[in-house]
Amino acid sequence: MEGAAIRINELFGSRIISPEFVIGKVNQLINEQEKSSQLEIHSKLTYESLRFLFEKRDMLNIADGVKEHLVWWYFKVRIEKCNGEISDRDFDKLLEVFSSTQYISLESIVISVLKANHHLTEGQLQKADNIFASKAYRKERFGYSRRMDILKGKIMDIKQVQKLIEFRLYSVLEMALEKGCLSHEGVRLLSTPYSGTTDKKIRLKLAQLAQKKL
Repeated sequence: MEGAAIRINELFGSRIISPEFVIGKVNQLINEQEKSSQLEIHSKLTYESLRFLFEKRDMLNIADGVKEHLVWWYFKVRIEKCNGEISDRDFDKLLEVFSSTQYISLESIVISVLKANHHLTEGQLQKADNIFASKAYRKERFGYSRRMDILKGKIMDIKQVQKLIEFRLYSVLEMALEKGCLSHEGVRLLSTPYSGTTDKKIRLKLAQLAQKKL
């Protein structure tokens, strides 16, 4: 697999005859590999190779799962090069590709950005809300918004506290308690003795913290 990746990268270190020639060689080199190796080759490619293959992805005659890995890795590398920030242009392109392919890995990129608290503009968030509908996205989107509210010192009402419990976003609740960003009703809800078995340890911890705030 590494040998194939090296040969692909070398195509971009020489004078390229034509995009068609390069794509033909890439198709050949990837398809010669075992399926497991095909699914790993993206991580060995240079950014220059990834960018070219992303732009010419419609010409690639490889397994769709392998193509998804290439597309996913391309966006991941671009975002990492910008310290986790996503430009409007890249964000729009990611959403466009997701809409046409339904590559779940692209949704996972946005979810990772939300979980890491990297900045997303209101416009980007609204666009993402119109595209992604999975429970995983809705959970992290809600958690992101509440964390941003906490940083601004906003007080959460009881409905928001209930939603955080439903999504099991306990770290956000703990953060809100520590920063004094819960309404009195929200604190009382958390302070209620917990008798369940699911997430018992953290729920008891939150109850103890909330009781100290009453």
